[in-house]
Amino acid sequence: MSLLKTLFKHWMFSGMLHRNCKILNATLFYHLKMSWSVVYFGLGMLLCDFINYNSVLCVVLKE
Repeated sequence: MSLLKTLFKHWMFSGMLHRNCKILNATLFYHLKMSWSVVYFGLGMLLCDFINYNSVLCVVLKE
């Protein structure tokens, strides 16, 4: 049961993190306004997903 609670808490946290990443990337996208910004936007989202996935794994393994 504690694992589920931890996962839920972590899911909430990574959701917040993901939103922050989107805001950060949108800001970069707005400032750059070039073809490269699309590439950076995609890479940023991938990086955020990668970090979220790894941190969830760490929480699961710690339990």
